[in-house]
Amino acid sequence: MYSFVPAATITILVPGDRFRDERARQDMINAAGEDGRFTSVKTDTYSENLNWDSLYELRWMRFHYTTAQKSGEIEIYHATNKSNPLLRYTTYNDPVTGELLPWVRLDWNVLD
Repeated sequence: MYSFVPAATITILVPGDRFRDERARQDMINAAGEDGRFTSVKTDTYSENLNWDSLYELRWMRFHYTTAQKSGEIEIYHATNKSNPLLRYTTYNDPVTGELLPWVRLDWNVLD
């Protein structure tokens, strides 16, 4: 970047990162929205472990689900990279098999 005015001060604003928990909540809700088995969120179950890993913070919420075989509650997990908070992942245990699904990397250009 160059200024056409000599000795001008150019200020570039960098967005803050004060809303990791809100972004994680929204990411988990979006992940549940991608799987038609999830019916609703239990918002009072939000939890976090910011020291879960040396590189990542872990957050989770419980969701209601319904399948042909059963219904119940299951947790969706969210990992946020500590040094680059736009690097985020979600996962959950498959309600039918009970196995942990692979971590899904979220598009860091989408913040809502």
